[in-house]
Amino acid sequence: AAVKGAEEVVGVDVDPVSVSAARRNTELNHVQRSVNILESKDAKDIGTFDLVVANIHMGVLLEIQDILADAVAPGGHLALSGLLKEQAGRMQDELLERGFGNFEVSEDNGWILLAADKFS
Repeated sequence: AAVKGAEEVVGVDVDPVSVSAARRNTELNHVQRSVNILESKDAKDIGTFDLVVANIHMGVLLEIQDILADAVAPGGHLALSGLLKEQAGRMQDELLERGFGNFEVSEDNGWILLAADKFS
């Protein structure tokens, strides 16, 4: 996102090795000043964002759905991948309860990208 012009980017991962690799990639792409990569344990109260993206399997998405929903600013967008085709309906239901709508679903070989807008 920073390479495409985003002024502020925050990345969060549970794996310290992934965090280190992501930080190194920000340096290689010369965007380290606009990108902050955090371990999930350090990602408390990081604010709200116009766009939140998560690529995690359904079980983890269900565990952190409130955190993700809270991180999306009103009028913002959420994009979830790592879902199987048969899981899209359940995830849409969960997001509806959290103020999301305008769902768009894209599928590739049984995997889903679910995008939604936050209304409240």
